[in-house]
Parts: sequence; structure tokens; C-alpha cells
Amino acid sequence: MKVRKPVLLISGASGVVGRNFINSVRDDFKIYALSRWGRLKGWVPQHSNVTWLKVDIANFLPLKILFDDLLNLEKRVDFIVHLASYYDYCNTRHPEYRRTNVWGTRNILEMAKISRVKRFLFTGSLAACSFPKPGGRVNEESPPDASTPYGRSKKEGEILVGDYSAYFPSTIIRPAAVFTDWCEYGCLYVFLCRWLSRRLDARLLPGKGESALPYIHVENLCDFIRQVIEKSSMLGDLDVLIASGDGSTTLQEIFKAATRCFFQKKVKPLLVPKFMAGFAVGCRDLGGCLVGRRPFLRSWMIKYIDKQLQVDASHSREILGWEPKSSLGLIDRMDHLVEKLKRHPAEWHYRNLKSLVRVPSNSWDAGF
Repeated sequence: MKVRKPVLLISGASGVVGRNFINSVRDDFKIYALSRWGRLKGWVPQHSNVTWLKVDIANFLPLKILFDDLLNLEKRVDFIVHLASYYDYCNTRHPEYRRTNVWGTRNILEMAKISRVKRFLFTGSLAACSFPKPGGRVNEESPPDASTPYGRSKKEGEILVGDYSAYFPSTIIRPAAVFTDWCEYGCLYVFLCRWLSRRLDARLLPGKGESALPYIHVENLCDFIRQVIEKSSMLGDLDVLIASGDGSTTLQEIFKAATRCFFQKKVKPLLVPKFMAGFAVGCRDLGGCLVGRRPFLRSWMIKYIDKQLQVDASHSREILGWEPKSSLGLIDRMDHLVEKLKRHPAEWHYRNLKSLVRVPSNSWDAGF
């Protein structure tokens, strides 16, 4: 007798996390991959267990028709992993934040309600939480109170998930900044482009170089998501879990690791006092506005110089019995990122520029 594979639906399937997650679980699940763009744009090879469905989750009627057909075929969807999200670096109230991150999330939740799902997994973000005061750390109980348009849209998404958890169990996953061996994380990419160049300002770091974020390799995140699915019966009706190690990684640590791997020698950064760095960023941003070619670093980013998003995710790791592989940490993995850049520069830049949503083509110019 043929054993039924659990049915897994993934929104945002052609994104960085989506395509990697599909590749990691495709042998064990029957997967329906939702994407605006389809399989080819996501670099995902064909597989007998994976069916691609092209749909915009913000359009309710086409999504409802798709789910009706799917339920007629499968009877139920066991798990939904909602990865679809919009993000840009403009820090303006772009309508797509509400259309995709709020309306799209509500539409997917409505589909989960009629699908009798065992668990709904919503990917929020640690970026939805405000930076803690010096010495403080973000944990599972921290509110999604960031003031950015992205942070507010993720907060609304979390509220919706909480409301719908009355109908089915749900888990809110807040990942750290996700990177791959190709980089594919916008802020990291623009800094690496400058640091690993021969530009006059290649050695400059803003402030004390202590700006810090937590990072997670996409393979570790995929394993984390899988653990949530496999241990679903042990979780509550509504959980908030953080996919990250503890602490964070500073710009200065990344600079030293990247330049050492690329130039095969130790490179000393030049620290630019915060007020000077802020003035330079503001002037460049203003000049960019006037000529229509704004740099990546913009005025709204100045307040984050030397701020640290320190994390304590020990509770999440204890619940899941999960630990990130130390060999996939950003500093330990830097030689792989640099090797990809050296061996495949065209593809490296293409993948990264593709991941920068709505940022001008010159956005990798991260100079002050």
C-alpha cells in the first residue's frame, strides 16, 4: 500500500528561502509551490513531488479557485509555509507592503481555514522588532514594534495569524538575516561589493564598526522550518519562535573576515566617526535625489550606526531541540561566499541584484 506523503503548500516558493526549502524537503512531502513568477525564475529543478502554481496571493478570487481545485484533488493540505513577503530598502510606505504582506497574508489564512491544516507557519522577521537598548536582547516575547513600513506590515501579519489561530495551530517564525553561499542578502551584498573592491573608500566603516545583526544561513533556516513541521504536535496553538543563534555579528567582524578571504591578507578598516559618516550619507542621499540616482545608504539608515540587534533565541532552540550548524555561521562561511564571487562573478552579482527589490541598478554602490 502506497503511503500518502504529507501535503505541503509553500507561498513565495521562488524566493531565496522558498527554493532552498523545497530542495531540502522535496523527497518527503508532496509540495505545491505558489509563486508569482513560476519555477524557472527560482532556479528550482523539476521534481515529481513538486507542483508549481503561478498565482498572486493578493488576488483573492484566483487564489480561491486554485485552492478549490487543490482540495478537490488532495482533500486537505497538511501544512502551509507562508514565505511570500515584500521588502525594499527605501523605507517608504509602498502600497505593496499592505497588498502582499497584509492582504496576501489574510488571503492565505482564509485558504488555510478551509484546508484543515495541521499547522500554519508564518515567516515574520527579527527586523520587525525594535533594536534593544545597550545590553538588552530580543527574544520570543519581544513585540514586533519596529517603526519601519516593513516592520509595521509584519506586525499586522502577526496579528492576523494570532486571530486565525482560533481555527488552526500556528507558528510565527522570526528569522535572523538570511544569507546563502551566494550572499543574497541586500545589506551584506552592498558592503561586500565595496570592501572587496579597489575603491578609495573600500576600507571605510561607519562609526566604530559595531553595527550588528544576527545572521542565519539558509540551510540552517530550512532545517529550522522542517523541525517546526516535524514537531508540530508538541507545539502550542500559537507560538513565536526565533530562527537564529544568540548574539549578533558586527560590521567590523564581517569586514575583517571578508577582506582576509579575498585579499589573502589582513586589512585594517578605517573608522569614520558617526557624525561624519551621517553627514556624508545625508549629502550623498540628497545629491542622489536631485539627479535621480540614489545610493544604497540613505538618510534613514544613519540612526542605526553602531546599533546592535542582539538576540537570545535559546527558548526556541530548547523547544525544538535544534541548534544551527556552527560551520554555517557567517564568519565561518565567508570563504565560500568569496569563492563564489571569484569563480562566478557574473552569476554572483546577478543573483544579488535580483534579490534587491525595487532598488536602483546602482544600489550596490554603498559608499559614504
